[in-house]
Amino acid sequence: MKGVGICAMFLLAAAAGCGILGGPGKMDPTQVDALLREANTSLRYSIESERHASEYPANSEAAQLFSKAAKLHLQAALDKAYEAYNLEKNWPLTNKILALCKSKMGESDQAIQFAERAMALDPKMDELMDVVGSEYVRKGINATDPSTKKKYYNKAIDAYETFIRKHPDHISVPYLESTVGYLQEEIKKLK
Repeated sequence: MKGVGICAMFLLAAAAGCGILGGPGKMDPTQVDALLREANTSLRYSIESERHASEYPANSEAAQLFSKAAKLHLQAALDKAYEAYNLEKNWPLTNKILALCKSKMGESDQAIQFAERAMALDPKMDELMDVVGSEYVRKGINATDPSTKKKYYNKAIDAYETFIRKHPDHISVPYLESTVGYLQEEIKKLK
């Protein structure tokens, strides 16, 4: 039951972040950075809540509460990121956080769009190629037509290979290399 009390605290924090419990008034452009910090914090809470939910049996009250908290935190992150985006569309970090939120929501096209925009605005954000690759994998998995599946897998491979080339010492490289190998094998199976 200890987890349920903690989850209730997360739910209240998420509700406050969403503005359900009363939120901030009008924002001005100088508050973009503060909004992005709040969005980033909510996104981290969402990930943490998902992790906690996975520690309990799937249908347990605690798992359900943590899952609900994860969704509320994700929505709070998205709301804050969109507030920042509405104030300043050309901040790379705004686009990055929106890409991460959209990815977690399973909205591949928008995740790719925001990730590519963030990288165009700041080439140092090329670590988002990992997100782009993952979203193309998702699109490939969901595709029913073999040629469409192949197209998305090839786009994922391109994104992952770009990431690997630019960040050869990154901790994700072995995983990405094995994913590229797996995708290449899957492409060979498609006719």
